[in-house]
Amino acid sequence: GVILHILLLGFPPFRGTTSAQIVKQVKTGSLCAAVDLLPEDVRALLEGLLQPNPAQRCTAAEAVKSPWFDLVGRSSTHRLESPLKRNMRRFSQCPTLTKAAMHAAARLEGNSEEALRLRKIFNFIDSDASGFISAGELQRALGGTLEEARAILVGMDVNGTGRLGFTEFMAGALNGKGRTKEAFSVFDRQNKGHVDVGHVLSVFNSNVTSSFVERAVNEVGHGSADVVLSEEQFELFFEM
Repeated sequence: GVILHILLLGFPPFRGTTSAQIVKQVKTGSLCAAVDLLPEDVRALLEGLLQPNPAQRCTAAEAVKSPWFDLVGRSSTHRLESPLKRNMRRFSQCPTLTKAAMHAAARLEGNSEEALRLRKIFNFIDSDASGFISAGELQRALGGTLEEARAILVGMDVNGTGRLGFTEFMAGALNGKGRTKEAFSVFDRQNKGHVDVGHVLSVFNSNVTSSFVERAVNEVGHGSADVVLSEEQFELFFEM
C-alpha cells in the first residue's frame, strides 16, 4: 500500500515532522486529501491496502482482483477519472443557472464534513497557498493536459478572474444530486413554490459579469430575469 501510494502520488501516505506524528497517522490510517483526486477503483484499493487493522487489510490475492487492474491491463491508454474531476468537468459544461444553483448548494454546506473535506483538497491543490487555484495547479492535481484544465477552470470561473476561489471550487466539486430542495429553499424563503431567475442569480452578489447573467436568462428561454421557475423546473438544473 505504501509503495502504491508513492507510485501514484509521489510521496508516502503517512507524513509528519516527528516520528510520533507519523506513528499516530499509521495507527489511525488517516490519508491525505490527495487520495480523493484518484479514481474510485484505485482509491478503494489503496485504502484497503493501507487499512491499519491487519484482519481487515486487503491481501495480495484480493488486491489483484481490483477492477483497477482490469482497466489498466485492458488498455494502457484507458482514461481513469476521479469523481472529483468528473464533477468539475461536468459542472464546467453545465447551463449557467445550474452553476448558480450549485453555488447556493455550496454555501449551504457551511462547515459540514463535506465542506471540510473539500477544503483540505482545495488547500492541497493550491500549492502556492495563494487562496486560489490556477490552471497549472489544477492540471497538476487532476492530470490531463493544461488545455483541458484551462477549459474546466474557465467553465467554473463565474466571476472571470482566471482562477478559482474556494466557493467556486466547491460548487464544481459537489455532486448536485440530493441537494435540490435545500438549494430551492434558499431562494423560496416565502414558500411560494417558485422562484425567479434573477433571484437565483443573486447568489453571486453581483460578483459576475453582465454577460454571465445574460447567458443564464437566455438559457432559460426568456429574455427577462423575472421568469418564474417551479421547483420541478429548478430541479432540472441539478441534472449534471
